[in-house]
Amino acid sequence: MIIFILSFVFAYLIDALFVGITYYSLATHFGWKISGQKNFLILFLIFAFLDIYPLPMLFSLDATITVRNPEIAQWFDLSPDLPIIELFGFGLFEFITYSIQTLIATYFGNKIFGKKLKNI
Repeated sequence: MIIFILSFVFAYLIDALFVGITYYSLATHFGWKISGQKNFLILFLIFAFLDIYPLPMLFSLDATITVRNPEIAQWFDLSPDLPIIELFGFGLFEFITYSIQTLIATYFGNKIFGKKLKNI
């Protein structure tokens, strides 16, 4: 169970690292002068988009899953033949996750490109 959770944390961390580096490298290259609040909003929207863009594919796929590991099925309260689209949604967990990813992306972006980028 620990490996399962750590793999998600590691995946979110890698996403935040790459998005932060990409966004701040573009901002440095094009000389964007964007305030900290706007940077936060833009990065938040980027992470939200990256999380929800596969939803139309999953909706049209109409696939179901069955978790055979009873510990994980009980932990996440999963029923047999659960439609995959029911695993996705937007709630408090996603809002907090996008916010944390945005903070991590801002940290890495400022750490690497901070001296070259002047925020207003």
